[in-house]
Amino acid sequence: MLGTKKNFAKKFNSVNSNSIWTLKEIIKPFYIRREKRDVLDNLPKKRINIVSTKFNDEEREKYEILRKEAISYIINNESKLSTFEKNAYMFKKLTEMRMFCCRGNNSGESSKLKLCMELIDEILDNDKNNKIIIFSQFTTVLDYISSALTKKEIKFEILTGNDKVNQRQEKIKKYSEDDKIKIFLISLKAGGVGLNITAANNVIHYDPWWNVAVENQATDRSYRLGQKRDVNVYKLIVEDTIEEKIISLQNEKIDLFNNVISKGNNNLDIDLFKKIINYPLKSK
Repeated sequence: MLGTKKNFAKKFNSVNSNSIWTLKEIIKPFYIRREKRDVLDNLPKKRINIVSTKFNDEEREKYEILRKEAISYIINNESKLSTFEKNAYMFKKLTEMRMFCCRGNNSGESSKLKLCMELIDEILDNDKNNKIIIFSQFTTVLDYISSALTKKEIKFEILTGNDKVNQRQEKIKKYSEDDKIKIFLISLKAGGVGLNITAANNVIHYDPWWNVAVENQATDRSYRLGQKRDVNVYKLIVEDTIEEKIISLQNEKIDLFNNVISKGNNNLDIDLFKKIINYPLKSK
């Protein structure tokens, strides 16, 4: 329906309001979009907050070493590496930088962990009935957070992809029914689908993920039918790092989606479409 990759790129790189409208008309028969507010009465509000911090001097120095190592390696080996080798190396280095944002020097409390603990204290001090879900893509990061919670004597549950179905339900039940358990640590993979955790009214995404739809699916473990309270979502990032780039990419994808998959909205952002349409068509 969309033609070949080559023809699609040619047609929509010279984009205008007519070509975007054509794309919308092509895909229109193949999707049905229903938003929660259309099908659920009195759904509470969901507020999304970006909460940022900065590296301390030592963390900044080590992060810059990681970043410059990656750039230097690619420049010096450009002609020697295949596209697969370059992509594999860069994915590895990007993951290392993301992990460094989460854990810092791996000794003591990182700047981001400090931010997270302060946010937890604020949420729990604000209302004794508040409960929190904390998502991370990395199970090692969840272990890192759990150690900090143990030191502060904050009771928590933890759920990862290694838990079996019956274990998942037992942990959800325990978290939901025990007022003393305030935190639920969940890996992003384990929290994608199939969980109903409306006992929590606060969601913290400890590290941002490239695909915002995956984050939204995780958030919706709390923000769903049965939720009676407003849900506050917090995305934690370290300033001037790859995490800011991820948030920027998320926002561009959201804008593109809202432009192309929209109900009765013909006021499309042409410049944004030109920019985003290149993402899947070029090797980075």
